Amino acid sequence: MKKTTKTCGAPSPASRRKKERRRRTAVAKNAERAKRHPPPRPPHNPSLPKEKKKRGSSAGGTVTSPSSPNSSSPPNKKYAVKNLTLPFRAVKRIMKIDEDVATVQNEAAILVTHAAELFLKKMAKDSHQNAKSRARNTIRYEDVAEARVNCDAMGFLDTLIP
Repeated sequence: MKKTTKTCGAPSPASRRKKERRRRTAVAKNAERAKRHPPPRPPHNPSLPKEKKKRGSSAGGTVTSPSSPNSSSPPNKKYAVKNLTLPFRAVKRIMKIDEDVATVQNEAAILVTHAAELFLKKMAKDSHQNAKSRARNTIRYEDVAEARVNCDAMGFLDTLIP
């Protein structure tokens, strides 16, 4: 019978090689995983439009609007979608829930999404003003209800916010 002696605290060379192999494979797996799942991109800031260079201009000026005010062409659809906060495809899906609606054009969904954003901004702004008047930063149900009562155009919310 072969007798083996163990040394306390010092790992054998074979176990060190095994441990190093495991570490290398773990590093390789993490690198492979990072390639498959890249880190998330920073959120898009809709208040800062992308600057585009003018074509054929030697002055090197920039254009910040999607179309010039004098042009008769419609605004760029991609620009309109990038400036939305709410996902217009989700709004389009919600519009299709109605059984009477067969198809919804992307432009219509973009317009409805923009209208919803404007409505929510106004409601949030008025509610925040009501909260500030009561020396609070937190918007409560009472603030939203008061904003609804103060605006005649929001009368359709009577059943939801009495």
